[in-house]
This record gives sequence, structure tokens and C-alpha cells, in this order.
Amino acid sequence: MKLTGVALAAGRGVRLAPWTDTTPKPLLPVGSTTLLDRALHWLVAAGCEELIVNARHLSAQFPPHLATHASRIPLTLSLEHGDLETAGGLRQMGPLLGGSDVLLHNGDACHDLPPEGFMAQLEPLIQQGFQSVLAVVPVDPDHADFALVGTRLHPKGAAGRPVRFMGVAWLAHPMLEQIPAVGSLGPWYHRRAAAVSIAAGLGGVLHEGFFVDAGTPADLERARQMMTPSESP
Repeated sequence: MKLTGVALAAGRGVRLAPWTDTTPKPLLPVGSTTLLDRALHWLVAAGCEELIVNARHLSAQFPPHLATHASRIPLTLSLEHGDLETAGGLRQMGPLLGGSDVLLHNGDACHDLPPEGFMAQLEPLIQQGFQSVLAVVPVDPDHADFALVGTRLHPKGAAGRPVRFMGVAWLAHPMLEQIPAVGSLGPWYHRRAAAVSIAAGLGGVLHEGFFVDAGTPADLERARQMMTPSESP
């Protein structure tokens, strides 16, 4: 099955104002590159055959930036004209995705998850029947999104290892018709975690390395400290 990489980059980045008053959050610098370029580099390294970036806030800055992005695969910009949030933004891309599976990367996720390692762990989960899989990191129970039991995610508070979603997800193509046309992907993920069957459930790939959601000034600084120029793509 064809795999398309999607970088979710339409967020306003309110908590990072005043920087995001003039620069889209995904175009803020981290190390020797930007948050968005890190995401795109990761998706290419994971084996995606095409790339799509969605944009809304200060969207006029994306075309010239993407024109400088060195990629050996096709890259398309999906512009949003309303507050669709993550699920709605992905649904809008439907005609661009064709019959492709999707590898999602949040535009503000910074991590050291090896793309080849994620894909190697993803394959047996697909063979088990999972149609949606999240990359997760271990956290204390108060900060958990889910509980991981083996390779399956369950609702927060269930018996299992407390984990947090780290902004990387794989969705089989049939899942794209099930996500909401407007709103966040978060509640949809949580509903799947409560499902009974594997096909309707949510798989989990555990990463025990570095991850930060660079959505606040403090977290952006953490990302900049961890992602030295030598670690940047």
C-alpha cells in the first residue's frame, strides 16, 4: 500500500505569541532547521512516497519556505480556510490522498524516534490487524493519554503502562472516512482506545527516548537545547 506523509502545520500557536504573530509555529527554528523541516525529513526517512503539508495561520509564508525544501518526492500544500483542526484538516486532504495509507507527524513534535525503527515496529502491528497506530512515550500517570498493554493502547487509567501520544501516527486508508470532518483527532483516538476488537482499536509503538511538544516557550527552548545542529536534518 502506498504511504503518504502528512505534516500537520495549520495551528495558530497561541501560547508561542508574540513569535507566532509573525511566524507560523512550524516555521520556528530548532537547531539548524525548523520544526516543519524536521517533520518532513522524518517522514521521508520513514519511506513516504509523497508529502502533504496543511496550513492556515500565516499560510502565505509556506509556499516560499517549501520551495526551498530539498525533497526527492512530491510535496503538496493543502490550504485551509476555516478552523478545521487536526481531524478536519486531514479529511480535507482526502482527494489528495487517493487510496494511500497516511503517516502523520504533528508540526510541533520534536523527538529522536528513529523512523526506520518506528516502521519496523509498525509492520507486525499491521499484520495483527491494527488500522491505526500511535507512537507513544512513557510518562507518569498524571500526564498519561493512554495505558499501553503489550502493543495495544487502552483508555487512561486502565491496567498497563501510562503513556503519552508523541505526535506521530499511522492510519490505514479506510480510517480516513471515519474521522470527523471538523475537530481534533484526540477524541477519535480515545474512542478507538476503548474499542473491543483489534481492527477497531489502537496500536502503540513505545519510544523511550526524547520527546517534546514544542507548544510553549519553555518547551520550545527544551527542544532547541536537545536538538543540537548535529542532530538536525
